[in-house]
Amino acid sequence: MNSSTLSLLKIISDTDCVVYKDTEEIGDVISNKVFRVPLRKGSYLFEFESKNNSTDRLLIEYKIESCDTEELLRIDLITIKKSREQNDKLTAQLDRYVDKDNYGNYAIFDKSGNVAIPIKYDYTEHFQDGLAMVMLAGKYGYIDKTGAEAIPVKYDRAESFEDGLAMVMLDDRYGYIDKTGAEIIPVKYDRAESFQNVLARVMLDGKYIYIDKSGAEVIPVKYDRTESFQDGLVMIMIDGKEGFIDKSGNVVIPIKYDRTESFQDGLAMVMLDGKYGYIDKTGAEVIPVKYDRAESFQDGLAMVMLDGKYVYIDKSGAEVIPVKYDYAESFQDGMAKVYLDGQYGFIDKSGAEVIPVKYDYAESFQDGLAKVYLDGKYGYIDKTGVEIIPIKYDRTEPFQDGLAKVMLDGKEGFIDKSGNVVIPIKYDRTESFQDGLVIVMLDGKGGFIDKVGNVVISIKYDYVESFEDGLAKVFLDGQYGYIDKTGEEVIPIKYDYAESFQDGLAKVYLDGQYGYIDKTGEEIIAIKYDRAESFQDGLAMVMLDGKYAYIDKTGAQVIPVKYDRAESFQDGLARVMLDGKYVFIDKSGNVAIPIKYDRAESFKDGLAKVFLRGKYGYIDKTGAQVIPIKYDRAESFKDGLTMVMLAGKYGYIDKTGAEVIPIKYDRAGSFQDGLAMVMLDGKEGFIDKSGMWCDLPNLIRTRD
Repeated sequence: MNSSTLSLLKIISDTDCVVYKDTEEIGDVISNKVFRVPLRKGSYLFEFESKNNSTDRLLIEYKIESCDTEELLRIDLITIKKSREQNDKLTAQLDRYVDKDNYGNYAIFDKSGNVAIPIKYDYTEHFQDGLAMVMLAGKYGYIDKTGAEAIPVKYDRAESFEDGLAMVMLDDRYGYIDKTGAEIIPVKYDRAESFQNVLARVMLDGKYIYIDKSGAEVIPVKYDRTESFQDGLVMIMIDGKEGFIDKSGNVVIPIKYDRTESFQDGLAMVMLDGKYGYIDKTGAEVIPVKYDRAESFQDGLAMVMLDGKYVYIDKSGAEVIPVKYDYAESFQDGMAKVYLDGQYGFIDKSGAEVIPVKYDYAESFQDGLAKVYLDGKYGYIDKTGVEIIPIKYDRTEPFQDGLAKVMLDGKEGFIDKSGNVVIPIKYDRTESFQDGLVIVMLDGKGGFIDKVGNVVISIKYDYVESFEDGLAKVFLDGQYGYIDKTGEEVIPIKYDYAESFQDGLAKVYLDGQYGYIDKTGEEIIAIKYDRAESFQDGLAMVMLDGKYAYIDKTGAQVIPVKYDRAESFQDGLARVMLDGKYVFIDKSGNVAIPIKYDRAESFKDGLAKVFLRGKYGYIDKTGAQVIPIKYDRAESFKDGLTMVMLAGKYGYIDKTGAEVIPIKYDRAGSFQDGLAMVMLDGKEGFIDKSGMWCDLPNLIRTRD
């Protein structure tokens, strides 16, 4: 791994959780223990799911802005848990609450669990202080307990009310409204967050500011970056330097450091002129800024590097354990993983090798066990080094609810933490458990078993999917249908094709025609269309007798069958062709933008790429040319940038058309994981989003 192309994200959660990166599960985070993720520059979507309750989830979009850095991300799932528990209590006490009915549609229920008022929305949240947030056709608003729209459904984004205010977004601007819908804080900010401890962080003209609930600027607009308050302090950045301020905006710790970490055990790691040290909350340098590398304190110790040697120091800066290894990690539960000459082991706080350095690979301890890899096989050891689970498996996955999936000789099964085989290792394929059931495949057939290995749903289907809202799609003898968790075929296996349910409806295909059914199997929208797409923003594109139209969820033709070609709605507009000409229409079918171009693509994030007389540019939703039609080649925007070509050279522009990275390269590719491959003067390499040249990254191979 080339350190000049990777950064290290250190994650600390207040709750045991599973972490996903861009929808892919990457491991388990143990409460108050560091979980490390190497990342290239770019934006990532992380999801954290509590192991105690899978409904406690947190989504975070995180951006790595430079190479060769270490960053700390703190995850607060306890607050989410408390909010859920409070909502559950309120629901139990309320005379009315919002939930889905038996058909997957939202409704207002009375205290007895009966539907009091059917509602029409695509999504709703629970009532809070008498109002519930709702979403319809991509727009948000609020209803009261009678189902009436207390605040119109017009916002592009909205949050639930907290202490009388809710954050809303309209036309890419953020602000705050009260329960009457009045704008208490104007919708004018580039970014905004919910209020925490009477303050909210917002962005205006690229700078961060903290406001109170009246909208007054408590801490003025001048910071390039800020984080959340912790113990009354918050890290801020200005002109590339970092420091800490209090809630009055007073500078408590000078804005002079190149990098700072959050406080842990009263100390924060800082970097200045390439050297690391530690400060307390007064800003005093408790441990001098002299180390070449350093990590945050854990279990009272921190690993640092000086003159090429690693050592563990205590909070006074005293060298407690000299490190003789090529690499060592921070202590967790009194042990630290070490690496020497290609082998892994563990030491205790005295520096003694508690577990010999002999494994080809090892993971940190979780719940008293660590996964190890030796001579091509996996197993688990305890903190004394005893093999609790024999090192014999070809592959293992993390424990979930006390069980771990293992593979042996090409077959899969599940073991418990004592190494007992709970579910026989005989299946060709298994999935993860969901609501106590897991999909298994055996001899080309699929079904479901429970956590003790009992077959709950016969292993007879050619294909099965996971349960969603109580139903699972199955495939047998070339036909699709749906079963419930008892295995009963709730919807007959008769369709030539079927999709999963979405907002109570599923698209199906039978005898060459498409339609939509509900969860009882009733045809809500007749199976008569030659083509049909999924619903987006409340409408679905359909084709009948070679012409296109748009229908709503009742099957009504909102926009009549007349178009020669059509696309799904995006950002409130859809591109259609009539009499050989393309136009953009709105959801009423009105022409929003007449197209005078040879070609135009669908809108995405407010812009559409257009082509005229061999050149490319971009228009906005009013049809105005935001970016001139002058480029020989152009791609779609991703993370705010797109690659363009002009006069045989490549570069990158932002959504205003500004050349963020000069058009000078002989070749260029799109950004992935924060890096783009380019060629300049015959030399290939990678650049980050600032245009900085990075070394070619090595391929990183990770074990299962």
